[in-house]
Amino acid sequence: MGYHTGNFLVDDIFNIKQTAQFDLVCSFGLIEHFTNYKEVIHIHSTFLKTGGTLLITTPNMKGWMQQIFRRILDKKNLDAHYLPSMNPKKWCKYLNDNGFKVDYYGYFGNFGFWVAEPQNQKGWKKHLLQFVFYLSVFFRRFIPFESSAYSCYCGIVAQKIK
Repeated sequence: MGYHTGNFLVDDIFNIKQTAQFDLVCSFGLIEHFTNYKEVIHIHSTFLKTGGTLLITTPNMKGWMQQIFRRILDKKNLDAHYLPSMNPKKWCKYLNDNGFKVDYYGYFGNFGFWVAEPQNQKGWKKHLLQFVFYLSVFFRRFIPFESSAYSCYCGIVAQKIK
């Protein structure tokens, strides 16, 4: 379509040797796969210009309500994630301590639930998954606020100030 996209880097995040810095660095669903997630956040920050924006989101599988359903319906996917990393309050403290001004951190998406392989659900688990999807509609309509217990995502937006 004629759009200029710039450069795409495909590499292990711990091996990238990039000198360019950007106005915006976005990370959607990466840091929750690492026990050293603060190091991964730091690597993201090295790609930012001073004044640039860092945007990080992860699924919220740590919330008790999300976790209950995941243990039953999506255990393999749950086990592929490091739950302690899904903590925007800790990200906020880390970034504040390392030259960032945090504009937003928290949970969003209200109650939503997805599984990695819904087609693999059989029998009573298939029916439970359908019920959880029904609950999603109910929660969004009648409990319209965000919560660490059940919101499906968490995130942070921060500006690099030094």
